[in-house]
Amino acid sequence: MRFKEHLDNEKNDFNEILKKNQKKLVDLDYKPLNVKYILDKEIEDIYGFEFYQIMRVLKLNIDQSSELLFASIPLKKVNALTKTDDLNTFEKFVNQFLIDQKKFAQNAGIDPTRLNKILKRERKDFYAYEVYRISASEKIKATSAFNQLYKAVSEAKNG
Repeated sequence: MRFKEHLDNEKNDFNEILKKNQKKLVDLDYKPLNVKYILDKEIEDIYGFEFYQIMRVLKLNIDQSSELLFASIPLKKVNALTKTDDLNTFEKFVNQFLIDQKKFAQNAGIDPTRLNKILKRERKDFYAYEVYRISASEKIKATSAFNQLYKAVSEAKNG
C-alpha cells in the first residue's frame, strides 16, 4: 500500500492541507520534503521523520495509523549472537551489566547492523515501521516513540 492511499482513507482533503503547510514540511537536514515522492512511497519505505511530519500536519492519530499500517509488515527474524566463549573474564563480567543492543534489535525486528548505523548516524533515519516496532517491543505508545525521536527537531525547524 502506498502512503497516499492510507491518507486518502483517513482524510479526503489531505493534499490541500499538505500544500498549505508545505513550508512546515522539512526533512532532518532542513530541506523541504518532497511530499509527492513521499506520498508515492510504499508504507515500508517511509522514514520515521517523514511519517511524523505528515501525520502532525494532518493532525492524524499516530497510534491508530501506526497499528493499521505497520502491524501487518512481517517481522524479520534476527539472530542476535550471544556467544560469550571468546570473551575474557573481565569482558564477561562487564557484559552482564550492559544492555544488549543486539537483543534490543532482535526484539524490534531490526537488523542489528542497521540499528548500529542509525545510532551512529551513518543512516538517515529509522523507517516509520521500525519506530512502531520499537514502541511495541518496549511497550510504549507509538505516539510517544515518535514524539521522543522527532518532536524537538520538528518544533525547532517549524518554530
